[in-house]
Amino acid sequence: MKAAGVTRQITQEAAAKITQIMDQYVNRLINADLTGVLELSRNLVASVSLNSPTAVMQELAKEAGIAGVPIDSLDTLSGVEFERLVSQLLERMGFRAEMTKASGDGGVDVVANLDQPFSGGRYLVQCKRYAPDSTVGAATVREFYGALNADRRAIKGILITTSAFTAQATEFAEGLPIELIARDKLQELLGRHGLLQASIPGAHALARLHSAYGSIVETLANLGPANSSLAELRSAWDSMVQKVPDFLRPAPGGAVSRERPQPSDRAKALLDSAMKLRNQKRDSEAIKLLREAAQLQPDDPDVWLWLGICYHFAGLHDDQIEALRNTVRLKPDSQHAWYWLGEGLHKVGDLDAAVDALGKANTISPDDAYTWLELGNIHYDRACKSVFATGGRALQGSNFDAALIAYQNATKLKPDIVLTWQRIGSIHSDRGQTGEAVSAYKEALRIDPDNANSWELLFYAYSKLDDRPRMRQVISRLMELAPSTVQKLQRDFRRQLAG
Repeated sequence: MKAAGVTRQITQEAAAKITQIMDQYVNRLINADLTGVLELSRNLVASVSLNSPTAVMQELAKEAGIAGVPIDSLDTLSGVEFERLVSQLLERMGFRAEMTKASGDGGVDVVANLDQPFSGGRYLVQCKRYAPDSTVGAATVREFYGALNADRRAIKGILITTSAFTAQATEFAEGLPIELIARDKLQELLGRHGLLQASIPGAHALARLHSAYGSIVETLANLGPANSSLAELRSAWDSMVQKVPDFLRPAPGGAVSRERPQPSDRAKALLDSAMKLRNQKRDSEAIKLLREAAQLQPDDPDVWLWLGICYHFAGLHDDQIEALRNTVRLKPDSQHAWYWLGEGLHKVGDLDAAVDALGKANTISPDDAYTWLELGNIHYDRACKSVFATGGRALQGSNFDAALIAYQNATKLKPDIVLTWQRIGSIHSDRGQTGEAVSAYKEALRIDPDNANSWELLFYAYSKLDDRPRMRQVISRLMELAPSTVQKLQRDFRRQLAG
C-alpha cells in the first residue's frame, strides 16, 4: 500500500517526531500490542500532511485484520494478546477493564468493573490461553477461588479459556461465585460483540500491519531531496526492524512471511522485551512476559534464568529459587544460574544450600569476584549467628576465617568493590584487630570517597582506638554526606567526642 496524498516535504521537527514514533512502534510490535501499534500509526499519519489520513488508517486496519479475531487464530494468540482480547470483549460488554501487573496478582489477569445497579461491582478475570486438547483442571479453579477470596472487594470471578474445563473443575465451581467460560461460549460472546471474523488467509495479523506500516515509512522516506531531514529515515527504519521477531520481518522481495509464528519465536520476543524492561527496573512487567515465555518454551533455560533474576529484584525469593532450579536442571553448567540460586537461598535463610549452589558456581567459573563476595556474605552471616549463640565466644571461629578468605579472593579478582573492603574491615573489627580494620575502611574510601557508610565504619574503628581527633575529622566529613548519621554519633559518643 502507498500513503498517498502527501502535500509537502517534512520539516526537521516532524522528522524527529516520526523517528520517535517508529522506535515506540517497534517496542509495541515486540510486545504484540495491536491496539498500541494502530494508535502509533495514527500518530505517524498525523505528523505529516496527508490529504486522506482516514483512508490510510482504514487501510492499515484492514491490513492488520484488527476488526476482529479470526476463528482459527485463538490458538496462535500469545497469553498477553489473549488477555487484551478478553479486556476488549469486557469493555464492549459495558465493563471498565484493566489488565493487572505480574507481581502479586494471585493469578488474576484482568480486573473489570461494571457501573450499574444490582449486577454492578468488581469482577476478577483469569485468562487461560490453552490448546484445544489441554483442559483446565480443578486445581486451577481452586487457586483462582483463593485469589477471589483474598480480594474481598470482588463480587464474582470469571475464568475464560480457549479450551474446555474438566468435569472436576466444573463440579468445584458449582455453587461458588465463579463463572467458567469455555471455548464455545467465548466464540459466541466474541461474535455477539463484533470481535470474531472469518479466517483471513495469509500472514499473521501483526505481520500484515508491519508490512503496511513499512509502506508508509517508505513513502515518507522518499519525501524531499537527498539532503533533507529524512535522508537517513530508511536506514534508521531498517536498523529498528532488526529488533522485531523473525516472523514479522518482510521476506526477500518485500513479501511478508505467511507462516504463523512458532512458540519459540514468540518466546524469544517476550524474552528480549523482558530483558529491556529489567534494564529499566520494570520487573513486574518483565515477570509477566517471562511467565508467558516459560509457558511457551518450558525447556528454555534463559527464560527461567531471567525470570529468576527478575523475581530477585522484585523481592519474590521463593519464586526466584523455583525458577532458577528449573534453569540449573536444564543447564547445569550455567554459572549465572547457580550464582542467582545461591543469592535466593541466602535471602530465605537456607545458608547450607546457598553455599552448595555458590560452590557449584565457583567450580564452573572460579574467577568471578561476585560469587566470592556472596560466599563471604554467607559465611559472615553464619559467623555473626555463632557469636550471638555463644555470647561472643565464637569470634575466632572457622566461619570468620572462611568469610575473610572469600572476601580476600574477591578483592584479588576485583579490587574496587567497596562492600568487600567494608566487610573485611568489619571482620577485623569484630576480632579486635582495629588497625587492620582502619586500613580496610580507608581502602573502601579510596575507591569511593563519598560513601557515608565507610566513613561511619571508620568512625567506630577510631572510637575503639580512642583516637578523638580523627573521630572529629570523620564527624566533619559526615556532616556533608549524612547529617542524620552525625546526630546519632554525636548523641551516642557525646562524652568521648567532648574529651
